[in-house]
Amino acid sequence: MSDDASPSPYDRMPRWVWKAVLIFWLGAIVALAVRELWASLHGLFMLLLVSLFLSLAIEPGVNRLARRGWKRGTATGVILLGVLIAFLAFLVAIGAMVGQQIADLLQNSEKYVDRTVRFLNGNFGTHIDATEVKDSINDPAGPVQRFIDSQQGRVVDLSVAALGLLVQALSALLFTFYLVADAPKLRRSILSRLSADRQRTVLDAWELAIEKTGGYLYSRALLAGISAMFHWIVLQSLGAPAPVALALWVGVVSQFLPVVGTYLAGALPVLITFVDSPAKALILL
Repeated sequence: MSDDASPSPYDRMPRWVWKAVLIFWLGAIVALAVRELWASLHGLFMLLLVSLFLSLAIEPGVNRLARRGWKRGTATGVILLGVLIAFLAFLVAIGAMVGQQIADLLQNSEKYVDRTVRFLNGNFGTHIDATEVKDSINDPAGPVQRFIDSQQGRVVDLSVAALGLLVQALSALLFTFYLVADAPKLRRSILSRLSADRQRTVLDAWELAIEKTGGYLYSRALLAGISAMFHWIVLQSLGAPAPVALALWVGVVSQFLPVVGTYLAGALPVLITFVDSPAKALILL
């Protein structure tokens, strides 16, 4: 029997293995490329997504004004300007309230410490020494002063982050303006590339999305206003600090943040009222 007999077919690698290896590496390269592309452009995609959501929300109002003879560009600008003014007013009210409360807390910290310690000792049976608490706060090497010192270097970082958010917000408003002002042209351009059957389906889905999104946000805005009004009445009757700002905070956050919005909205009034008067904070709870 010869030593160099022909190899068995089972000793050779099947041809499909090379194809599988090639497909695997091509898929890996494509996945890496998509990941890098998403890492570079995810900010733009999120900006476009937010702009699309805002455009769906305000288009019902723009359509109503357009039916009354307004130009779409003017109607879109007026509604966006109103939304921007309302948002800025909300931020200014909350920022002024928080800044005022922080300044008051720092100026009258000893009074608030005494009041809080008396409340805790009288209602929960604790034996906290107010003098020790104040000494710990005023101690340059204490945890409170160390925390304050550690936050001073973050002012620049917070300023840069705030500027970045402002640029993103203005970019989103710009995209939203063009999406709404040129919405009929955009729809015609997209539908012209579809068959007649699909045109009707896509147009119905588009109009339904506009109606539902706009209705949802307008109803939430109405509920936020009602909630803010009733909370203002309660906070005003309790003599809580900054009742208007707190009422706006509760109304907006509780309605526009799902699930956790109610808890976040209620935490700030309770905290600020507790600093001013622990008994009033218990009434809010």
